[in-house]
Amino acid sequence: MKKFGQDHIVFLGDTLKILEQEIENQSIHLIFADPPYNIGKKYVNTTDKWSDKDIFLN
Repeated sequence: MKKFGQDHIVFLGDTLKILEQEIENQSIHLIFADPPYNIGKKYVNTTDKWSDKDIFLN
């Protein structure tokens, strides 16, 4: 967990564990998920798709 000021917190880890253990019900105003997702989406200069799952994970 990393805090930015009093109102902004970034969590890095297993989503389900964080939701169960760290987040109070009815307390979320925004969830921001940052790609890449490895789903093949085409961007201007690249495609979000790797040939091997280990390359994607690294």
